[in-house]
Amino acid sequence: MNYLCICSDCHETFHLDESHREKSNKYLRCPHCNHRMCITMLGYCPTCRANTGFRTRFYKDISTGVIKWVKSIPTIANLNGKRGRIYKDFINDVKNAYKGYTGDLPMAHMYGYCCKCGKMSIQCPECNAITHIDDIHQGQTIVCSSCGKEFVFV
Repeated sequence: MNYLCICSDCHETFHLDESHREKSNKYLRCPHCNHRMCITMLGYCPTCRANTGFRTRFYKDISTGVIKWVKSIPTIANLNGKRGRIYKDFINDVKNAYKGYTGDLPMAHMYGYCCKCGKMSIQCPECNAITHIDDIHQGQTIVCSSCGKEFVFV
């Protein structure tokens, strides 16, 4: 089965086959412009209705996460009312991540952005179906849109 991929630099299309799924190194170079990118998973995108590759935006995700964390420091210090919820959410995420590591909840490791529509998605560890999500952080519990199984992103 072939999976459609679109280069994030030159926007040219190319195809990957099932052998990419088994590789430990998910980085590859665009055959058109030699741009290096990471295709983390291959699957069926329910929005595009096509078999596509899902790539990461590693540096963008890291910078966004760091900025969110720095902005939340003053609100974490204030534990009363609405702002204290951030601290409680953090504790819940740590508990969920622990459940994943101990085996109480299945763990998902792979996520990415659809090469075609750009929606963030995660792969269910039980049925390997793709589920679209708005935001992702470690310890987040997600319910698979296909099989209904709850799992945690670690």
